[in-house]
Amino acid sequence: NEIYFAPCYVGIKTNRKIIIKNLSPIRIKVNIKIDNMKNGLLEVDEDNFEMELNSIKNVEFGLTPNKNEEISAHILITAERIFDPSNENIGIYNPENINDQKNKSSFDKRIFSREINVLGRGSDGELSIMPDRLDFDTVKVGFHKKLSFSIYNPTITNFYIKLVQS
Repeated sequence: NEIYFAPCYVGIKTNRKIIIKNLSPIRIKVNIKIDNMKNGLLEVDEDNFEMELNSIKNVEFGLTPNKNEEISAHILITAERIFDPSNENIGIYNPENINDQKNKSSFDKRIFSREINVLGRGSDGELSIMPDRLDFDTVKVGFHKKLSFSIYNPTITNFYIKLVQS
């Protein structure tokens, strides 16, 4: 019942997918609501949709941290039946007058819900390079000199480092 977003940079969007399954023999309407969002922006690609019977839907969430702090939110997913007269009248024999309004009033209106917690963290990241300067002095033609440096990442944010020759 949790979606965990790995620590990501402040202002950078990270996506996660969840799978919603309708394994019932009826059509349903799904509504997704985001509550109690702190320290970030949580978006959902589609928050209101219908699902056919025995179907699967991938729903993508995007989290953009606003601060270098913990992020939390609650997602409420609700599902309710869609009234379908052709399906609701199965097994009913009324030769006089089939009243759809009467059937609609006795229709199952239960709403099923599930709450999911969202956890994440915004981070600015920090790198330190030791030594901060490489000094090759004078190197004679035909000779070579090797120097090395180390890059340290004391934070929980992942970095992609590309070294380019200028």
